[in-house]
Amino acid sequence: MELLVAIAFVGVVLVSLTELFSGIRQINRAANNYTIAVEVSQQYMEKFRNTAYSSIPTGTVDVTAAALTAYPSLLTPRAATTIVSYIDANGVIQNYDTGIKKVEMDVNYQDRTGQRKVQFTTQIAELGLNR
Repeated sequence: MELLVAIAFVGVVLVSLTELFSGIRQINRAANNYTIAVEVSQQYMEKFRNTAYSSIPTGTVDVTAAALTAYPSLLTPRAATTIVSYIDANGVIQNYDTGIKKVEMDVNYQDRTGQRKVQFTTQIAELGLNR
């Protein structure tokens, strides 16, 4: 009788551990995908910050193929977009060159837990920072 109780207990523990490791694996995969999306966004932000103000074109550009092709774990539908616009000192979008550009990088992707989005925003001034 004691042997049956011990076997049943070990069986319950093994099933519980299997479920635990399965959940941990899914969380790890989601965290890895988020890290990839953040790193891609950071790389694009660094490219913009290291580019001369006059060389940064305004408008919306789809960079999905260039940015996400190397990362198949980011499931479709997925998209990577850069949006550059002129803004005034109050952060309001303008149609003319104000000397300040707002740069946004959006990465949208699907993972096993749902649709995810990473968005980075920065401002780049013609005269540099704090001038």
